[in-house]
Amino acid sequence: MLLLPHFSDDDKQGGRNWYALKNAINKHYVIYIDIIDGDEYKSMLVTLAAKQPYVFSHSTKIGGTTNRFKVKVGVYKEEAMDIYNNLTHQFPNFSSQVKDNAKVVVFGRAEVCVMKADSKEQSDTYYSKVRSMVAMPVTSQLIPFESSYEHQLANHLVNAGRHYEKPFSSEASIDDRLFPDFILQDCSPPVMIEVYGMNTEVYLARKKEKRAIYAAEYPGQYWEWHADRETLQDALQRQQLPAP
Repeated sequence: MLLLPHFSDDDKQGGRNWYALKNAINKHYVIYIDIIDGDEYKSMLVTLAAKQPYVFSHSTKIGGTTNRFKVKVGVYKEEAMDIYNNLTHQFPNFSSQVKDNAKVVVFGRAEVCVMKADSKEQSDTYYSKVRSMVAMPVTSQLIPFESSYEHQLANHLVNAGRHYEKPFSSEASIDDRLFPDFILQDCSPPVMIEVYGMNTEVYLARKKEKRAIYAAEYPGQYWEWHADRETLQDALQRQQLPAP
C-alpha cells in the first residue's frame, strides 16, 4: 500500500508524492480504498454483470501545483466478471441489506498503468486497473454491519445517542465464547446485544448455546432481538434497553 500525505498548493509535499508514485509504478500493486453510496455500488454491480468497465467517480489527486494529475481508478472488462462473482458471493443479499443511507467501503488491489504521451508537449496519462476487490457495507457513521437487521439496530442506537461497540472478533468481546453483534458501553455493567435473524439448523444450535451462557452467567447483561419473527419496535417493547 502506498500512503501519500495530504498536501496544499503552496507546499512541497505534492512534489514528493509525485516522485513516490512514479517510483511505485510498474513495481508494486497499490490498494485503492473508497467509500461510495449504496446506489453507486449497485450501479457498479449492474455494469460489471454486463461485462462492461466501471470507473469510480472519485479520482485520486496526486502531485504538486505544476505536476498534479488525477489517476482514474476502474474495473476493466477482463476482470469485470471475476470481481462481480466475488462480490455477489461475498454478499448474496446485498440489495436488500444496503438501504437507509448505507454506504460501502471498497478495497481494490490495483495496478497503476501509464499511457505515454505522443509528444513532449503532451502529458502522460495515468490510470489504475483494479485486479481484485472486496467490499464492506457500513452505516452512514461507517459502522460495519452484516445484515439489514444489524443496520437497522445500529441506526436506532445512533439516533438514541447510545455509546456502543461493534466487535470484529470474539476476542474483542466480554467473553470469548460469545460474539455479540453490539456491546452497549454507556451503562454499567456493559450490555451485550444479539440480533438473531436466521433459522438454519446450525444457526439455531449456536443460538441455543449462546442464550444458555447469557442466562446462566450474564443475567441482566444481555439484550436480544429475534429479528426473524418480530420487529425492532416489538423487541424494544418486550424488553427495553438498559438506560445509560
